[in-house]
Amino acid sequence: MLLLTAKGNVDDEFLALQSGADDFVRKPFDPRILLLRAQKLLQLGAKMTFGDLTVDLEAQKVYRNGNDVQATHKEFELMKYLALNKGQIITRKMLLDQVWGMDYYGEERTVDTHVRRLREKIGEWRIKTYRGMGYSLVEDNE
Repeated sequence: MLLLTAKGNVDDEFLALQSGADDFVRKPFDPRILLLRAQKLLQLGAKMTFGDLTVDLEAQKVYRNGNDVQATHKEFELMKYLALNKGQIITRKMLLDQVWGMDYYGEERTVDTHVRRLREKIGEWRIKTYRGMGYSLVEDNE
């Protein structure tokens, strides 16, 4: 999150960064500087690493111990969504809407099949099932 503000107080900047902002730009600003800061933030999120697992958003690949797990497109999209929401319980409906699209018309259990196949590739314990609720990506073997 890049915070663009007219507030120039050091305490305001401290509070914004402490609250979760990734960067802070005060008005007036040079548009070139704003663009560079935004590009830098976007590049920071190009790869997400969880222990020996890496999700490369640019290459659209998943790596385990540096080796490509050969995830299918749907498996990658599923992994990406779980990674972006790590630690949160994601329902089947949310996964269907985000990975398969709002216009998907089919069996809800297709999510279970894709999760099972993804687990085989990245490690069974990484995607935790919450009965009657959904799935969550976990970093440690909990």
